[in-house]
Amino acid sequence: MASGRMAHLGLSNSLLFEGSDFSDHEGVNSLLADPGNFPLVLYPDPEALPVQEALAGLPEGKQPVIFLFDGTWRSAPQMRRLSRNLLGLPTVKLQPARPSGFLEVRPQPRAECLSTLEAIHAVLDRLWVQEPAAGRPHDNLLVVFERMVAIQMSYLARADHGR
Repeated sequence: MASGRMAHLGLSNSLLFEGSDFSDHEGVNSLLADPGNFPLVLYPDPEALPVQEALAGLPEGKQPVIFLFDGTWRSAPQMRRLSRNLLGLPTVKLQPARPSGFLEVRPQPRAECLSTLEAIHAVLDRLWVQEPAAGRPHDNLLVVFERMVAIQMSYLARADHGR
């Protein structure tokens, strides 16, 4: 589905790296080597800290850099295993307030599973510190996501009527 690509297109402060093994990836390794960054991996490990706890414990003067694997529920663990440079990083997880909006289109392996786009939105929600009056530009991600789900639902409805 590549909702990570859609999120990247909607965010000015994101990087998108394609591949399955990022061990020798110049862009990833540059981010990891920057002493001003505090790299984390968003991944639903049992040992992972909730993202809000990890962000609250951010070292002074460091900015969070959060890596996500945009793949199927089968391919993401393989991407993580292959990327040796990301394996030792602290992992963070989400505790979503509601189930994925994607459940109407495709089943998720567990109730707390979100699409990449929804996960990025949830992380940005936890990072957002400005006043509500300033607007929440990351909410455009959910607008795009909800529109995509509606389009897929219309295709599914058409397919059901054609039987």
